[in-house]
Amino acid sequence: DTTSHHQGQGHGCHSSGNHNNENDNENENDNDNENHHGNVRGIKYIEIGANVAELPDYMFRNLRNLNTIKVNANTPPYMNSTMFAAVYDSVTVIVPCGQLTTYQADPSWSMFTNIIENCQTENAQASITISLFPNPATDVITVDAQDIQSISVVDITGRTIHVQGNDNHVNISKLDQGSYYLHVRTAQGNAVQKFIKK
Repeated sequence: DTTSHHQGQGHGCHSSGNHNNENDNENENDNDNENHHGNVRGIKYIEIGANVAELPDYMFRNLRNLNTIKVNANTPPYMNSTMFAAVYDSVTVIVPCGQLTTYQADPSWSMFTNIIENCQTENAQASITISLFPNPATDVITVDAQDIQSISVVDITGRTIHVQGNDNHVNISKLDQGSYYLHVRTAQGNAVQKFIKK
């Protein structure tokens, strides 16, 4: 498994994932007319800072592998309505607690079909015990827990690399080999369980 992880920063945004280098030959005469953000098709996770008010039109294009956008701004940043057109139906957008309806009503963000609130810090819940199987795993992990609300995959550096809703099956086939943590939020409480991708 040769997937690499990269963190970039610009305009108050962080990204991580698998950058597509097939056209990255350092040719200064490239006529693609896209800046350095244009060749990042492998990015899977984007985090947008709390003070970001607008996303430039060129910033994120053709991110067909993107699965999570975390937005820390209470006011939805303005962006071109076509910026994430390729992934409106597949990406999970995580917004600040209490801002779900604001994002759902905003013209720049209303196209996304899966917007959830990040209320884990504000509404701390009791810890519960869960089980995962198989562990280690190569493709899919099943979470044995009741009333699941959300599941996050976090790497050993603390970076969230995948978020999903109440499906208890987690696809890990594209992760690098190594150790990760599943953060599971349920109606009864929260749990963190380590797993190994082999």
